[in-house]
Amino acid sequence: MSPSSILLFIGVAIGIAAMLAACVRRGGLRWRIGAAGALLTALSIAFLLTGGTPLLPPGGRVTSHGALDQLIAGLWWLLAASGLSFVVQYTLGHDGRSRQSRLMSDLLSAGTYLGALLAVMSFVLKLPLSGLVATSGIVAVVLGLALQSTLADLFSGIAVGVEQPFRLGDSISLGDGIEGSVSQINWRSIRISTDDDDVAIVPNSAVAKARIVNRSFPTSRRGAGFEITTGVSADPERVRDLIAQALLLTPAVLERPAPSINLVRLGMKTSTQKVHFFVDSPKQLGQAKSVALRHVRTLLLQAGLLELPGNAHPTDQANPLSSMQLFESLTAEQLDCLSGTFTAREMAVGDALFQQGDFDTNLYIVADGVLEVSRRGDDGALEIGGRIGPGDYIGEIGLVTGASKEVSAVAKTRTVVQILTKETLEPLLKSSPALAQAFEASVKRGYVLLERGRIVRPAADARGITDFLPRLRAFFHPATVAAAGVERQIPDR
Repeated sequence: MSPSSILLFIGVAIGIAAMLAACVRRGGLRWRIGAAGALLTALSIAFLLTGGTPLLPPGGRVTSHGALDQLIAGLWWLLAASGLSFVVQYTLGHDGRSRQSRLMSDLLSAGTYLGALLAVMSFVLKLPLSGLVATSGIVAVVLGLALQSTLADLFSGIAVGVEQPFRLGDSISLGDGIEGSVSQINWRSIRISTDDDDVAIVPNSAVAKARIVNRSFPTSRRGAGFEITTGVSADPERVRDLIAQALLLTPAVLERPAPSINLVRLGMKTSTQKVHFFVDSPKQLGQAKSVALRHVRTLLLQAGLLELPGNAHPTDQANPLSSMQLFESLTAEQLDCLSGTFTAREMAVGDALFQQGDFDTNLYIVADGVLEVSRRGDDGALEIGGRIGPGDYIGEIGLVTGASKEVSAVAKTRTVVQILTKETLEPLLKSSPALAQAFEASVKRGYVLLERGRIVRPAADARGITDFLPRLRAFFHPATVAAAGVERQIPDR
C-alpha cells in the first residue's frame, strides 16, 4: 500500500471518529468506549500497514512525513488513555448510587492520562525525562508543604474510597454529632444532608478519623428505644400490655422484628420497663418515638397507672366517657346516665367486631386493647385503614345514617369494647334538642380528627355533613324534624 493510500485511510478514520464523537456526546459511556475503540483500532491497523509502531517512531531528522507519524502516534496514545479512562468510569460507576462518587475513577483517569503524556514525551517526541523528573521532585516538595491540608483531604478521600464505609445516599452518623444522608462525595470533602434540611460539608481528613455509623447498611431499618417508669404498685404485666398497645397504635413501628418490652429495674418505689422497636427509615424515628410516648402516657393515665406530680389526678375512672371528645359537651349527670347503659364485649386476638358490608346502628368505644380497621377494595386487595385504641370509637356514621359498614374491625390484642345502641341514645335526644346539636358538633370534630372520610364513608344517598343535624334527629325521632321546621320528611331507617 502506498503512503498516500495510507494517509487517506488515516484521514477517513479520523473523519469517522469525529462523526462518532459528535454522535456519542449525547450517549453514555458504552458509546464513548465504542467510538474510542473503533478509532484506536483504525490507527493500529494503519501502523501495521506502514510497519511502524507508536512506541518507536522513525528517528533522525523530523520530516513532514515523520511529523505526521508523530502526530498519529500521539493521537494513538491519547485514544488509548481515553478508552481506558472510559472503561474505568464504566467499571466503577455503573451502579446508579455511585455515579456521583467520582473520587476513585477520577484519580485512575488522571493517572492514565499522565502515563499517556509521559509515553508521548518519551517514545514519540524523544524528550529526556531525567531533568523533568528532577525538577518535578522539587516542585512536588514545595506544593506538598503549601497544600498540606488539601493533600491530607485528598489521600484521606482515597483511603475512605478504598474502604467504602458508606455510599452515596446512605444515612450515616459521624462521631461529632453530624447525622444525615450522604448527598455528594468529591476530592476534598463529603456533603451530608441533615434531618434539619441543612448541608454539612465535612473534610475527608475529618471523615477518616471520625467514628462512622452507617444507618443504611445492611438495611435502612433503624432501631431505638425508651424507658417507662411507674410506681411499684403498678402491675408490671399490665404496664407491659399497655405499652404493647401503644406501639401497635404507632403506625411507623414495625411488627417484624417485633418490639421488645423488658422489666429492667424493680425498686422499692418504682419499676422501669425498657422498650425497643424498629422503623423503616431513620427519618421516621423521631416522629415514631414521640407518637409512641404520647400513646403510652395516655393509656397509663386512663388505666390509673401513671402517678402525676402535685395535685394532678389521672383520668376519672368512674366515668371514662368524660375524656372522650365525642361526649365532651354532655353534663356529668348525662354522662352517668349514659355510662350505665353500655354493654361490654370481650374479644380475643383475631375476633371481628364487624365485617365490611354489615348493617348495625351501634357506636363502639374501645375500653381496652387495639382494633385494626381495614377494607377490601374493588380489586379484592385488603387495605389497612389504621388502628384505634382505648378512648377511640367507631361506628358513629352507621349509627346516624344507617349505612352499611364500609370497613371491617378486627382485634389485634385482647380487646374490650363498650357498645352504645340507638335505643340508648334516643331518650337523651328526645329530652334535649341542644344535646343533639352538641352531639352533631362532636361527631363532626371526630369525623375530621379521625379521618372518617377515609375509613368510614356514608352510603351513596347520604346528603353530606352540612345537613347532618336534620338526619340525626330524623333517624332517632321523625317528629323532631317537623318540629324543627324541616320541610322534607326523612324516613326512619
